[in-house]
Amino acid sequence: MSEKFVMVMPDTYFQGELPYEYLATGAEKMNLACWKIRAEQYGKLGQVQISKSSPEETQGTVSSSRDKDPSCRFPFSWGAMSFSREVLELADDEMPHLGYVLPQLLEKNMQIHAKVIDGEYFDCGTPQEYISMLQDTTAQA
Repeated sequence: MSEKFVMVMPDTYFQGELPYEYLATGAEKMNLACWKIRAEQYGKLGQVQISKSSPEETQGTVSSSRDKDPSCRFPFSWGAMSFSREVLELADDEMPHLGYVLPQLLEKNMQIHAKVIDGEYFDCGTPQEYISMLQDTTAQA
């Protein structure tokens, strides 16, 4: 029976650095792949505040999490994760995805590790995000 799982939402697109190696090797019970959030994504994604040892660092621990809160201005959104069976056991059937367990982990003082991925994250489950992704990727071609 597996003790570690990787979750990437099926309607996402990553451009730039890919998070898979980090997620597969992340040692914490919860590891988040995060991206700098764009202004038009506020209120539409799960956002996190990351405590890092310096601004240049690309990794740290999550100190706060909010999901789809239009007033939140945390600088990073998460878009993929790896987690242990222990984290999975905190989920319930009413949760749309496991991101909703992040506040519970913080309340239990369980460390959530995060890495800021170099590149862009698109939640293509909304028409505007899908159009943004198409415009961004075709402009770079």
